[in-house]
Amino acid sequence: MRHVMTALDFKLLELAFTIRDLVSPPERKMKEAGLRSGFFVLDYGCGPGS
Repeated sequence: MRHVMTALDFKLLELAFTIRDLVSPPERKMKEAGLRSGFFVLDYGCGPGS
């Protein structure tokens, strides 16, 4: 059976992603991976969209 996200579930997930991004900014991860402006990146699309 699939779980339907409630509005509260969604808000808690949103809060968790916001905190994660404050602690470990996506820009830092991109720099560590050697990605720069003008590069092309394939987003495979696995996971909850974070």
